This record gives sequence, C-alpha cells and structure tokens, in this order.
Amino acid sequence: MQQLVESLEKGEVDSDIIDDLGCHIANLISEDFEERIHASLLQDLSIHKAHEISPLFVLGSHFSTNEQPKPSCSALFAAIANCFEAAGFLMLYYLRCKYFLSKSAHQIICSHLLDSNSEQPLIPKVCQVCSNGNTGILMTKTYHALCEAQKMSDPTKSLVKDMKLMLTYDCEMFCFMLPCIFSEFAHSDLYSVINNSELIRMVTSAVDPTSLQEFMCLCLTGSAKIISREDPMSAIGEYTKTL
Repeated sequence: MQQLVESLEKGEVDSDIIDDLGCHIANLISEDFEERIHASLLQDLSIHKAHEISPLFVLGSHFSTNEQPKPSCSALFAAIANCFEAAGFLMLYYLRCKYFLSKSAHQIICSHLLDSNSEQPLIPKVCQVCSNGNTGILMTKTYHALCEAQKMSDPTKSLVKDMKLMLTYDCEMFCFMLPCIFSEFAHSDLYSVINNSELIRMVTSAVDPTSLQEFMCLCLTGSAKIISREDPMSAIGEYTKTL
C-alpha cells in the first residue's frame, strides 16, 4: 500500500482506474476491522501498529502529513469510502490516535528530561510542543480534507455520521474520541459541535460512568465544551425534540 500511495503522489497511476482500485481495496480491508482494534492499538502505543492493522491507515498517513493532499489520493479515499462506509470513522480514529500517541510520547520524553536534569533542564519548564494546540489543529484540518475528498459540503454532518457509526462499531472507541470532539473540533471554526443535539444524545445514551466522570472533569476545567454557556437552553430544547 505504501508503494501505491507513493505512486499516487508522483502521478503514476491512471485516474481512470482509481474508482475500481478503491472498491477492490475496500473489499480487502473490510476484513481488517471485523474485530475491534481500539484496545490493541493503544496497548502497543505506536502509530506504526495502525499501519500493520490495515493499509487504510497508510493512506491516512498521507493526509496527516500533507497540508494539500494529492487529488489522486483524495480520489482513492473517496472511492474506498463509497464502498466501505466505515472508512470515515476509522480514519477519524486514526487521526485521534496519531495525535494522542505522538503527544503522549513527547510528554514522556519531556518529563524524563526534566527529572534527570532538574538543575539545568534541557527544555523549558513549560514545553511549547506539549502546551500548544498545533497537533489538534492539524487533526481537524486533516479530517476536513477527508470530507472534501468525499465532496461533503457540511463537515459537521459528516462528523456526526462517523461518530454514530463508531458508536455502533465500538463504544469504547467512541468514548475515547469524545474529549477530542468537544475540545479540538469544538474549538475549530470548521465544525458546529457545541450545542449539537445529535452528539449530546449520543453522549448521554452511550457513555459509561468512568468515561463520563473523565469527560465531566474536562468540561469543568474548560478543556472540553459540549454546551454553550451563553445559550444552554437552546441546546436542551433541541435535545428534547429528539426524544
């Protein structure tokens, strides 16, 4: 798959065969996700594990490392998603893992340097990589590029759809995604996540007590935001309409 992505980046693949190629790949990778992948990926703590799980995530790596994805790669993902509905939420999960694992690994390194060099640390006490939101911005923009590849005009609808599919596939994976949805995605101008009645309904119907407690802590500290403080009643009103 890596060789195919490289050929697409170089423009060596005939555009006329991309749709058929995407359908064939979709049929092949569907078996990769018959079993839940969330626990095994986080236990390994390596994004390379994702590449081993499925070729789909090799294509995801192209989107996450290129601000302007190649049209041929976008066309291939659209063709795969057209034949394999789960492709969208799996790529969303891949991006979350890439962000989560890379940031966690960096924090571990920073912590080690600070502990072992307490008198003259090699890095500042507040690490700019750990404290800024650049990785989160990259993640939300990458997912937006995936929506554009599928010619979806409303990325919020696409996000809600993928979260519904994810909830059906694996509730633990869904809970793992929630802090990211109501922090990075909520703070992005590309999505309308705050006061979203469909997302609120999913949260209240599916989150287990442990995940709910963690999520509430994020909301209380301001790291995550699910309902607007300025207009909370509108969100509650929209939510009750769906009951």
